[in-house]
Amino acid sequence: MLQNKLIRNSFFGLISGLLALSTACSTSEDVVYSQYNRELHPTVMEFMDSVVNVVEAGDETAIFDLLDKQYVKDQHDSFLEGRTDQFLTELLCGQATNGKGFKCPGLGNISKMTIDSFDNRDDYKYMHFTLHSKGKKYEGFITVIATPKIGEDGYVYKLVGASG
Repeated sequence: MLQNKLIRNSFFGLISGLLALSTACSTSEDVVYSQYNRELHPTVMEFMDSVVNVVEAGDETAIFDLLDKQYVKDQHDSFLEGRTDQFLTELLCGQATNGKGFKCPGLGNISKMTIDSFDNRDDYKYMHFTLHSKGKKYEGFITVIATPKIGEDGYVYKLVGASG
C-alpha cells in the first residue's frame, strides 16, 4: 500500500515536471490550436467541445465514451480493479495556478473547464486545459489519440490519461 502511494506520488511529480517542461519548451510552431481556432480542424474542435461539456456536466457515463477503450481496460478495469471513483478523480489533474501543488479535483468537483491549446505533434497530441474547482484553478494536459476511421476519411479521437 505504501509502495503504491510512493509510486503514485512520484508519478504525479513526474507529470507535473513534464507539464512545466512542455510549457517552457513549447514554440508557436508546436501549437496547432489555440483559443479554439475552429478553422483548422473542426472535427478535433468538436471532440474538445464534447470533452468540455461532459466534464462541466460531471457526466460519469459520458466521460467513458470519450476515453480510449484499451486505456479503460488497462487502467480502470485491471490496475484500479474497477474503482470508478478513484479512476475519475485521477483522470483530470493539474498544477495549481497559484503554484501551491498538484491536485486532482475530481470530475464532480469541476465547475468549469477551458481548453488553452492543442499540441499536435507526430507522436502524441496533448490537450492543455484549465480546471476551475471550488474557487481554485489547475492547469494540466491529457493525451488525445487519433485512430483512422475504418472505411472513411478522418479520425476518431479519444482521451488517454495517466497510467500506473
